[in-house]
Amino acid sequence: MNTKENNTRNKIIDCAYELIKRESCTNITARKIAKEGGLSLGLISYHFDSVDEIIYLAMKRMIDHAISIFSEKITQQNNQEQRINAILSLIYDLSWNTNENLVLSYELYAISSRNEYFKPLIKYWMDNSHHVLSTAFEPSAAKCIDVLIEGITLHNFFDTNRIPREHAKILIQSCIAIRS
Repeated sequence: MNTKENNTRNKIIDCAYELIKRESCTNITARKIAKEGGLSLGLISYHFDSVDEIIYLAMKRMIDHAISIFSEKITQQNNQEQRINAILSLIYDLSWNTNENLVLSYELYAISSRNEYFKPLIKYWMDNSHHVLSTAFEPSAAKCIDVLIEGITLHNFFDTNRIPREHAKILIQSCIAIRS
């Protein structure tokens, strides 16, 4: 694939990504992607077999970005206390936990629960998340911490009575105390 074709594919994926941020994945069509990017429908069908493929690649891009932030925060820490604080930062600081990123995550879960084509993305997300956490913690603790990150983030997003940071720290420490 030459550079121009690669740039066109990336533009189409970028347009789908922007649409997903504003609309449900189930509302995305080739026509909407074309309109978003000022592209022809023929160009989209030339580069992709289906809208699902485009959405899949847009969501994978979101996952890769999230995992890179996640990895950077966790792997740069030298000791357990720093790693715990990095996890708390992932949960509570707005560098990652923006409405936009949370909506994208929820869209990924929703579309994966409705359409088998997208289920490998959830596995990809979990496997990579567990891998990063396993570089810093025992595997059983890593899985427990991963569940906590998602659960606390979800509850804090919707509940005005947020789980305090100090409570989350105690929960993370409890996960670390678990041994395989």
